[in-house]
Amino acid sequence: MSEKIAVIGFSWILSWGFAAVQQLSITYDHIAHNQSNVQIVTTGPSSDIENVSSESKKDQTYSKTEVHTNDCKDKMYWEKVSLEISENRKKAYITFPKPPREQGIKSVSLNVYPMNSTYYRNFGFMFHGISEQQLSLNRKVQEVDLQIFKHNQSQDFVWSVDLIGKDSDFNNCFSDSISTLTLETFNNFVNIKPAYKPNVFNPADELYVRIADFKEEQDFFKHLAYNQQLKKQNELLPPPSEVGLALLEQNVNDLDGPYVDYSISGRHRLHGEVVVGLFGDVHYSDLETMSNMIKTLHIVAPHLNIKYSDNAESVNLPIHFVPCTEYFSDKAYKCKNKYLGTYHFPRKNFYSKEKNVLGDYGWVWIDSQRSADLRSHVLVHEFAHALGLLHNKCYDSSVSYNSYAPEIAHFSVLDLMQLRVLYDPNLDVVVNSKQIIRDLNLDEEKYKKHKENNSTKSLCHMEQGGWDNLIDFQLGLFDYELIEGGSSA
Repeated sequence: MSEKIAVIGFSWILSWGFAAVQQLSITYDHIAHNQSNVQIVTTGPSSDIENVSSESKKDQTYSKTEVHTNDCKDKMYWEKVSLEISENRKKAYITFPKPPREQGIKSVSLNVYPMNSTYYRNFGFMFHGISEQQLSLNRKVQEVDLQIFKHNQSQDFVWSVDLIGKDSDFNNCFSDSISTLTLETFNNFVNIKPAYKPNVFNPADELYVRIADFKEEQDFFKHLAYNQQLKKQNELLPPPSEVGLALLEQNVNDLDGPYVDYSISGRHRLHGEVVVGLFGDVHYSDLETMSNMIKTLHIVAPHLNIKYSDNAESVNLPIHFVPCTEYFSDKAYKCKNKYLGTYHFPRKNFYSKEKNVLGDYGWVWIDSQRSADLRSHVLVHEFAHALGLLHNKCYDSSVSYNSYAPEIAHFSVLDLMQLRVLYDPNLDVVVNSKQIIRDLNLDEEKYKKHKENNSTKSLCHMEQGGWDNLIDFQLGLFDYELIEGGSSA
C-alpha cells in the first residue's frame, strides 16, 4: 500500500474515561524572542516597490559596513528586517536591508500561525490560521497580503508572524518570529466557511432548504421522498450478525500490528442531529464522497439524522482539509511522515438521557496534499471512526490497518456488517455485548466462538451475502428508484 508510509491514524480523545488512552494535546511552540515590532504607518511604502526614484535608490544602497558577508546566516542582515502594518490594518510591508538574493538567500517565506495552545472543541479550526507565503528574492521592500483565516470563536487568538530563510541547500538559515498579530493590530481576517457546491448533495440532505420557486419546492419534496425510500431499505438488509459484533470488539493500534480486545461497552455512536461541514482545501470529489456516505447511512442507519451545512456555526462534526507541510507539522501537528488523517473524539460526554441533543461529535483532519482518490479513502476511513468503527487487518475494509489492503473509498461489506449492528433501530443504547446480543436476538454461542477463536483474521472472510446492492449503490452502479406509492425497486 504505497501511501501507507504515513499511517492513517485516529486519536482516541476521551473525556469520560472509558479507555485509558492518552489525550491528544497539541501545544504550539512559544516564541522565545518575539520582537513584536509591528508599526502602524499612515502611508505604506508601496510607492517604493514599483517606482523607485534616483534619490530613494541612494537611500536603499546597502552599506557593506553593516553586514560583512553575503551569507544567508548573517545575523546582522536578519536583525534589520522590519514589518509594518498599513493604517487600515489590512496590508503588511516587509523591508529587507537589501534584496534577499544579493544576500545569498535561495528562498524566503513569511509564515503565520496561531500561538494559542488551549485545547477546546473546535481546535481543528486553528489549523486554517496557518499560512505560508513565498516572498520575492529580488525586491528590498515588499507588499504582502496577509489574509488569515479564522473561526468566529477565535476572538482571543494571537498570531505569530515568522520569517524563514533557506540557503542554497534549502536548509533553514534563519527562522524566527518578527512580529505578532491580534484582532486589535490587524484587520484582514476571513472567517472560515464550509465548502459548498450546488447539485452535489441531495437537497433534503442539506441543513438549510434552498427553494426559490414552486418547481424547486416540488423537486425538494421528491428528494425528501427519495430519502424516506432509502431508509425503508434498512428492512431489506441482511440481519445483524455475530461476526459484525465480534469485529466491533477488536482493534489494531499499529499498521500490521496484533489484534487487541476492545470492549464495545460504552462505544460511542453518532446520534441526534449530526451536521457535517468540510473546511479548507476541499475538492469537488471530497464533497461527492461525503454526499455518498450520507446517502448510504440513510439505509444502514435510518434513525440517524445527518445533514450537511455550509454554515460554520451549525456544524457539529467539522472535517478540516489542511496540507501537512513541513511548517504545519513543526508548528501545529506532528503529521509529517506519520498521518494522512486523524479523527479526534470530543471532550464532551456523548451520552445524554435526552434524545436528539445537539452534540459535539469531535472533528477530523485530512492532509489535503494527497491525490483525490487517497483523500476520498482517508475521508471514509476517518468518518468510519466517527461512526464508531475501529481498525482491523481485513483486506477489504475502509478502516483496515493491513499494509496490503487497497485504499477503498466506500463502506465495504465488513464495514456495513459492523454498522448494521451498531446502528440497528432496535438498539437504543450500547451497554455491553450481552445486552446487544439480547436486544438484537443474536446467537450467544456463535458470538463466543468467534471471540474465543483468537484468529480474528478468519472473521475477515465471513462476509454476509445480500450486500451487493448497497455496495453497487456506493459505487454508482445501482440506485433505488423512487416509485409512486413508496414501493422500492
